[in-house]
Amino acid sequence: MALTPLAVDLDGTLIHGDVSAAAFWALARARPLSAMGLGPRALWARAGFKRDLAMAGGPPAMAFRTAFVAWLAEQRGQGRSLHLITGADQRFAEAIAAPLGLFDSIEGSDGVVNLVGAAKAARLRARFADGFSYAGDSIKDVPVFAAARSIVLVGASARVVRAAERLGVAIDGRFK
Repeated sequence: MALTPLAVDLDGTLIHGDVSAAAFWALARARPLSAMGLGPRALWARAGFKRDLAMAGGPPAMAFRTAFVAWLAEQRGQGRSLHLITGADQRFAEAIAAPLGLFDSIEGSDGVVNLVGAAKAARLRARFADGFSYAGDSIKDVPVFAAARSIVLVGASARVVRAAERLGVAIDGRFK
């Protein structure tokens, strides 16, 4: 029996922190006027804001969740397909995750679609009609958890854990 594809979130799940926020603050320190120009766009065009950040420079160094990454490597070794899907911009997602060599695909926001919440759930349902598992950490992931066959909680707060448990979806793992 084939293992269910595992979709993995980036911010707060594969890595500690939020790459877009870290990139914005790095830009603000290096080029304050550029950052100020981008700031208002974050309120009305999230995907566009993320694309502008990615165009302004590479992603800042981000720390991986090492125990979770080791588990992903084990899953890959067992033949499970792994797919990074994130609200972060595609360019940041590729730059951060590609060197790991773990993912069969890497998909992020594209400057138009902010790939979070319901949009991410819809994309995953369309792509994996036979079902998928999802690893996430955020309250924004609850619609994705609800669409998944099973979930893995990574760095999730007590609030997120309670929301996930209320869904009745199998929880396959928990990581700090």
